[in-house]
Amino acid sequence: MENYQSILYNSNDNGNGLSRSVKNQLTMTGVMQKTMIKHLGTLTESLELDLPTTVHALILLVRYIHFKEMKEDIVRDPVGSIAACVLLTLKARNLFKAKKFKEVVAGAYNVVYKRGNDNDGSIVNIDMAEGVVNREEDVYSVLRRDVYVPDINSLLTVNFEKIYAAKNPSHT
Repeated sequence: MENYQSILYNSNDNGNGLSRSVKNQLTMTGVMQKTMIKHLGTLTESLELDLPTTVHALILLVRYIHFKEMKEDIVRDPVGSIAACVLLTLKARNLFKAKKFKEVVAGAYNVVYKRGNDNDGSIVNIDMAEGVVNREEDVYSVLRRDVYVPDINSLLTVNFEKIYAAKNPSHT
């Protein structure tokens, strides 16, 4: 068994003390977060959800990733985390329909594992469903039952105006 110091500090550290493998592990968290956010956006697009619903789900996911202490759990089950955030968003916005549950879970599975856009729900089994429900409960408890995001339209308007002003300085 290797000494932990030889793993962390080796001759290839370029003078800053950390080995490349440790740096890669540290940056993987950011890569995984970006990937999950991208997957959530792709899922909401395939489910044809409107922009405020997508933003609401993204806010829940980002808050969940930020406040979750054991981030490895999120990485181990990205399908459950993404589906749970979308389902909680649909419930918070009074858009949830029970028959849409399988469609959301199947869509999350297809997006994460690049299986196409077939969200018919036939791939969802009882274990997947239970995993998503458990993850939904975890998201709800980690966020301390605060899944309401107030006035998303004004947030979108302000941010779109800032982006537009930055791209077109002559129109300000």
